[in-house]
Amino acid sequence: MKKFVVGFFLVLSMLFIGFISGGTIAKYFFVNEGDGLAGAGTAAVLALMGSAIGLVVSIVLLRKLEEKAKMILTAILLVTSLVLWGVFHHQYKQRQAEREKENAELFGGRNPSRLVAEAMEPKPSSTAKDLRLADGTEMGIGIVSILPEVGRTLRFYGKPQHNELPENLRAIDSLTFNDALHFVDIATAPPWFVPQYMKLDYGILQLVAVTVQKNWMEVIVNKTNGQTFWVYKPDVGFSYWPEFLLNVHSVELLNPTDFPPRIKPMDNAVPDQSVDHNGIFYPVSVKDDWLQVHPDKEVDHDIWVRWRRDGILLVKYSLLS
Repeated sequence: MKKFVVGFFLVLSMLFIGFISGGTIAKYFFVNEGDGLAGAGTAAVLALMGSAIGLVVSIVLLRKLEEKAKMILTAILLVTSLVLWGVFHHQYKQRQAEREKENAELFGGRNPSRLVAEAMEPKPSSTAKDLRLADGTEMGIGIVSILPEVGRTLRFYGKPQHNELPENLRAIDSLTFNDALHFVDIATAPPWFVPQYMKLDYGILQLVAVTVQKNWMEVIVNKTNGQTFWVYKPDVGFSYWPEFLLNVHSVELLNPTDFPPRIKPMDNAVPDQSVDHNGIFYPVSVKDDWLQVHPDKEVDHDIWVRWRRDGILLVKYSLLS
């Protein structure tokens, strides 16, 4: 029985030490800061390889060592394993505390996954039920465009300091691309990634931006629940809403009954009855919360539509004809 106990703890300790050693080697030599899920997979493989090596070494030691040497070695390995477990458990608790603090700063103490129901909650107005993006997501301040390129990696981060650089931060996860048959496709993506608009065969991948800094942008990475992360500003393209709307193909009114096309950019101006209020319009210029449009590309007939009110988008846009 004594031999079995000694052998059991020797093997168990070697398995644990091998696992920790393999994971540590992966962290410092094989995994980059922004590798995300791919990096986690590499670390897991090396950790398991370390455990396998530990198992082989423990079997050799059990066969070669005398009983007294086995007992001494087992005691040393067991103490080493307990110390390592204590160190890594303490580091884990520290990371958890830092993450909770970061989320509290980023989301104001709320659940990072903001519910669609909250985003679509009616405002105190008789027409508020219609004042939202067509899919219920937050409007933000503009649109971030991601250019799909083979071999490219777009990394997502927690809230950074405004003057920090990405090489000094650990990414939460990443987005990568590879070649498809006729276009560049997404190779790997986080499970929570649901972009605002994606049509990769046209090279279009867009997110809504909610905060912009000198070096960083906070973007909605999941339009179904409003979850946000940060991206490094030079890695993406960005347009504020007015500029973005001027470059879309056309717009339609989300609530033409309460916000019809008008002859001037004023709420008390006369509605333009010569056009179909439910039709499509082609953007010409932007003035504050008003968008000057043409009802037909061939007809020079200027009318005005409200594209925003109280921070809520009032038009649906089409990027393609």
